[in-house]
Amino acid sequence: MVCGWESGTEPFTGEGVLAKLTTDGEIEWETTVTGSADVYALYDVTKTEQGYATIGSRTVRNETGQITDAQVLIVFDETGQEQWRQSLDDNKTLHSVFGMGDRVVVGRDGEFRQFLGQNDQARPVSIEQESSLTNDFVLTQPAAIDRHDSRMYAACTRSEGYVDDDGQTQMPLREPLLLELIDDPLRIINTHRIQFDRNHWVRDLTVTDDGYYVVGVSSDRDGVERDPDAEGWLLHVDFDGERQWYETVTDETGLRFTGLEAHEAWDGLLVSGQTLDYGQLYLAGAEGGSIDRLYEQDEPGVLTAVATTEQGAAIASGAVTGRNDDPFAASIAVDPPQEDVAVTVTPDESTPGEPITFSAAVTGSWEPEAIEWTGDVDGTGSEVEHRFEDPGQYETTATVQTPVGGTVEQTARVSVAEPTDATTQDDGLPGFGIPAAIGGLAGGAAVHAVRNRASDSDPQSSE
Repeated sequence: MVCGWESGTEPFTGEGVLAKLTTDGEIEWETTVTGSADVYALYDVTKTEQGYATIGSRTVRNETGQITDAQVLIVFDETGQEQWRQSLDDNKTLHSVFGMGDRVVVGRDGEFRQFLGQNDQARPVSIEQESSLTNDFVLTQPAAIDRHDSRMYAACTRSEGYVDDDGQTQMPLREPLLLELIDDPLRIINTHRIQFDRNHWVRDLTVTDDGYYVVGVSSDRDGVERDPDAEGWLLHVDFDGERQWYETVTDETGLRFTGLEAHEAWDGLLVSGQTLDYGQLYLAGAEGGSIDRLYEQDEPGVLTAVATTEQGAAIASGAVTGRNDDPFAASIAVDPPQEDVAVTVTPDESTPGEPITFSAAVTGSWEPEAIEWTGDVDGTGSEVEHRFEDPGQYETTATVQTPVGGTVEQTARVSVAEPTDATTQDDGLPGFGIPAAIGGLAGGAAVHAVRNRASDSDPQSSE
C-alpha cells in the first residue's frame, strides 16, 4: 500500500491518494480523498483488521480566504472504499499510524491516541508524563510504530529545550526516544533515551527478536532539507536500551534515510533514502558493518517508504519531481538477491604430490565480500592450490560471504590415487603402455559437487 497526494492544476487544489500496488508495480486499485473546499495530503498508511487506515492533513480555505489546517484519520475497507474519517483540529500534528486488530493507534505531538471507531474518544497517552521525562519545553514526535509479539513499540524524535536570555524558547538538540507499550489500556511501560551530540531526527522503525532498528537523518543544523552535510543513520538498540551498533551513510549533496523494513529473504534490512535530488534504496547487514546501495532513481525525485511482499520483494514508493499527475511514478520493486557458488578442480586426474587448483565461481546479485576454504584445504580467495601427499578421499568447502552478512557454500570431494608403475616399452623406448594408461585413468582424481546450500540464517536454505 502507498499513499500520497496529487496537486491540482489550479491554485489551492489537490487530493489525497491511496493505492494498492501489485508485486509488478502495477496499480491494483486507487482511491482519492477530496473535499469541497479542502486540500488533502496523505503521508502514512497501515493495515487494519477491516482494511487500511491512513493519516494526513486537511487544509481549508473559507469564503473570506482564511486558511486553516487540520489533521485527519481516514479508514478504508479492503477495496479502498472509505468507511469513516475523523478530523483532529487541536494543532497537534499526526506523525504515524498503526493498526492493531480492530483498533487504530496514531502518534501525535507528545501523545498517542487509540480509536475503535469514528466517535471513539479514548484517553490520550502522554509520552512525557508516562515516560517520566517531563520538561517545560519538550516536543516529542512519534515518527513510527511497530508491533512484535504481544507488544507495541514506537520511535520518536524528542526535543528538550530551554528559554534563552532573550526569553526565546530554544530547541538545541533532537534525539531518538524508544518506547515499549502495552494495550488494553494503552500505556507506556519502558522508555529508552538515546543521546547524541548532533541532531538526530527519527524517520522509521522496525522491531525484530534482536530489538529496535531505527533510521533517520542527522545534521548540525536545525533543519535538514538543504543540508549537504546531512547523514542517513541506522541504529540497533536491544530491548534493554543498550546500543548495539550505529552506522551512517553520506553523500556530497546530503543523505536522508526515510524508511525501514526487515525481511528474512534479504539477510538484512531494507532502507529507503534520498539525496538532494534522487531517491535511493539500500540494504544493510543486520549485524551492522555495511550499507550497500541497491537502486537509485534515474530521474530526480524521492523515495519515502519501503515495504516487502510475502515473497520478499522490496517495494519502494515515492515521487518524481515535476510529475504531480503521477504521485507513484517512483514506485519500484526489487527481488531478493540470489547468490550461487560452483567449485571446480584442476586437473581432474591426480596423484600424490601433484598440485591441484580449487576455484570458486560466484554468480548472483552481489560481488563476494570474502571466500574461505575449509576442510582438507585451507585458504582464502577465489582460487587456492594444494598438494596431497597421500592417496585417499579429501573434502573441501568454499564459503562465500556476501556484503550483507549472508553466506553460501559448496563442498567438493577429491580422490587421489596411488601412482601406477610404468614398465611397458613401446618401440624400444621407455614409457607408458596401454595397461598403465588404463590404470591411470581408472585411478585418477574424481571431483563430486556435493551440495550448494546457504548458511543456517538463510530461510531458503536446502540440503
